[in-house]
Amino acid sequence: MKAKTIVLSAFLAVATNAALADENQAFIDQIGDDNVADTFQGGNRNFADVVQSGDDNVALADQGGNNNESFVEQPGDANLADVIQSGDRSLADVIQSGDDNEAIVDQSGDDNETFVDQSGDDNLADALQAGNDNLGEVIQSGVGNHAFVTQF
Repeated sequence: MKAKTIVLSAFLAVATNAALADENQAFIDQIGDDNVADTFQGGNRNFADVVQSGDDNVALADQGGNNNESFVEQPGDANLADVIQSGDRSLADVIQSGDDNEAIVDQSGDDNETFVDQSGDDNLADALQAGNDNLGEVIQSGVGNHAFVTQF
């Protein structure tokens, strides 16, 4: 009897988690070499799109919230894009056409938008949107720039 209870509990836990993530879509297109893309969609009705035509890029999309959109385009080389969306109804758009750039977008609030465009090299963009209804934009065309956006 005890073994059946444990198995049933484990089954219910898996079935419950599977039911929590519905109607998500993730698209990954890798044309370059040695790229890494990883999406996690634990929420509902999320959309993630990653296009990597450069080489040695890393793109991560973690969508634990609901109704979020994440777009990452990496035609450059050796870039890192990390998008975390634990809030709801947010949009993150990252374009890295330069090389050796890093973009971190953390949207824990709701109804936020972040746009990052890094055409230069060796740049850092770090955007945190913990509040609601915020708009953040970072454009870096030079070399070695650091931009921090914090919106509560």
